[in-house]
Amino acid sequence: MPRQPNPAPPARIELLHRIETEVAALEDGDSQAAFDAARALVNLGSKTATRYLMRTATHGRQVHSRKFAIFALRFLADPRSLRALVSLLDSGNPEVVRDEAAEALAPFVRRYAKTVVIPLLSACRDPAASVRWSAAYSLGYSADARAIPVLESLLADDEAPPGNTPVKDEALAALQEVRARLAEPAGDRAAKRSEME
Repeated sequence: MPRQPNPAPPARIELLHRIETEVAALEDGDSQAAFDAARALVNLGSKTATRYLMRTATHGRQVHSRKFAIFALRFLADPRSLRALVSLLDSGNPEVVRDEAAEALAPFVRRYAKTVVIPLLSACRDPAASVRWSAAYSLGYSADARAIPVLESLLADDEAPPGNTPVKDEALAALQEVRARLAEPAGDRAAKRSEME
């Protein structure tokens, strides 16, 4: 007689139900309901939500749903979301989605530099100031010398996204962080990287 697979434990079933309930609110609610649902998904702290959030971030019907799904992916910091987040930097996406995706890459920029840095360098040339600001912000977490000339080019960018400082101010802060990280001995950088994980 073939062996039956073990059923999912009740706690797992309950978790999946909570995730599906919050994702439904994220996808179908107004902006406040979507934000609350994204926060609830982050507070669950389960990376099980990642695939649901990636689907909403990339294919959600409402822009605010996509934005808050990206917000949640940032705080869950699940590496499985990297490809989706990088793809959202594409100019075919709404500005708010590109902006949120650029900022959501910050937790990944050091450990996954090969995947993240080049798309962020490109995002520094985005026509929207908010995207350039967020890309500079995320690059500030890197220890990648390729960021230096791009961040230096943003030092003349006086445009300020709503609610933020001018792009040049964020570029300067990011440039100082990158240079400081590059000046650290390699052993110190590795120790700090392991502390971040």
